[in-house]
Amino acid sequence: MLKFVKLFLILVFALGYFPLQALAVDDHLDKSCSSHTDLIPLGGGIVYQTFTAGYDRISRYGFYLAGTGNIDLGIRRAGDDWLLVQRTIDINEERFFTMEIVDPIEVTVGDSYEIFARASTPDQIAGFNSDSGCFAGSNANTNGFDSTSDLHFAVYGYNQAELDATPTPTQEPISDNSNTVSDQTNGNSTESVGSAPSENPVVSIEKVTDVKGVFETETQAVKITWKKSATEDIDGYKIFRSENNRTGFKQAGKTAKTELEYLDKNIASDKTYYYFVRAYKGNAESYSSQTITVKVPKFQAKTAVSATATPQSVQKGWFQNNLPYTIPGLILLVAGLAFIFWKFILPKFQKKNIKN
Repeated sequence: MLKFVKLFLILVFALGYFPLQALAVDDHLDKSCSSHTDLIPLGGGIVYQTFTAGYDRISRYGFYLAGTGNIDLGIRRAGDDWLLVQRTIDINEERFFTMEIVDPIEVTVGDSYEIFARASTPDQIAGFNSDSGCFAGSNANTNGFDSTSDLHFAVYGYNQAELDATPTPTQEPISDNSNTVSDQTNGNSTESVGSAPSENPVVSIEKVTDVKGVFETETQAVKITWKKSATEDIDGYKIFRSENNRTGFKQAGKTAKTELEYLDKNIASDKTYYYFVRAYKGNAESYSSQTITVKVPKFQAKTAVSATATPQSVQKGWFQNNLPYTIPGLILLVAGLAFIFWKFILPKFQKKNIKN
């Protein structure tokens, strides 16, 4: 009996320490129109927007919606009814709804896809932007809507090669000694951290306005948003950051011209950061926007992120969700209970039987 218990304990402890570790990779904003000018009833019909995939995996997507009742949100191949993913949700408030894809869908970079919303009640509405430049790739498609409008939508993705090459699920805060910065438009490290703003900004590129920033608890990142430059012929936007509101600004990242938001994840707990944004074309930069202040509260860095939460990460491992972390914990719990029984409870029963 004692030999069997000892063998059992050795086995469960060995299994408990077996490395069932999930890998994580940050996903990126692929295509979006990040604001709306109108809220238009869907009339119980369907509305969709065509986009070209910039990554070979789609990890999440979303719409700005309002109304009540069930509504179908999904992604399909452009030009046919082949559904890649669809979820039915119940809405009862006005906000941006984000759909996490637990098992990210595989797509072909450069091919066209459609993100759609299918209403079930006449009072359900979606956010539309009448500015045709909000998303330059295409326009919203549905009967009765202005063909130049864009949906208020977003699609996020990543390349599988990123996941295969990611060694750990954590990301350390950026430091002045780092030598790369992530390009939000394609996820590649393209420029040296520490690139200062151009000392010769040009007036031919209209500067960015209405810059706002907020710390997001769920993603543990600072979200920067802005209104687009009035100059159409630009490459995109550069985001600069400093811990001093007057000096020391360095480039934190950049986006394409269609992307009017940036998530700065390379931050530290309990710090104050200052940001401004510039539009750029080649090596030319606009004058700076107004400088904003973002206070980052104290937070504990996440060591692992659930694939069903709202963070900007995608999980992939032996099992989906939290099973890789739950199984070792349960095994260790059983092992601990077995050890207590064998070490303390069983001897008492044996002594009692000897006395009798």
